[in-house]
Amino acid sequence: MKSPANTRNHHIDDKSIFSTFSKLITPWLLGGGLGLLVGIIDTIRTALSATTWRRIVYSPYYDLPKLVWSVKYGIGVTVIVSLTLYTDFATFELETSDPFAGAFFSGWFLIAYIFSTTKT
Repeated sequence: MKSPANTRNHHIDDKSIFSTFSKLITPWLLGGGLGLLVGIIDTIRTALSATTWRRIVYSPYYDLPKLVWSVKYGIGVTVIVSLTLYTDFATFELETSDPFAGAFFSGWFLIAYIFSTTKT
């Protein structure tokens, strides 16, 4: 018996692929995905505008320290999450004889970093 994935040979010029794709993507676009895409595009447009870059460097705003802090903060969170997910950086497992052991939380480094670097 053949796998359903191998029953039909799809090519890029096959018109049924596009109709299937449009049927699948339409509910997502109408249900909020379009608003999400417009918001993302608007954020990118605002970030790339000349006014935004002038505010970072020139007074009276001079947001360069905020930009540097935000980049440092984002990199720090990314590094700690990556270390926690992909290495044995933070595995706090308590050995127990309980057969119904629950989940454990190993994000204490992330919480400590977030609280210690947040500006007050």
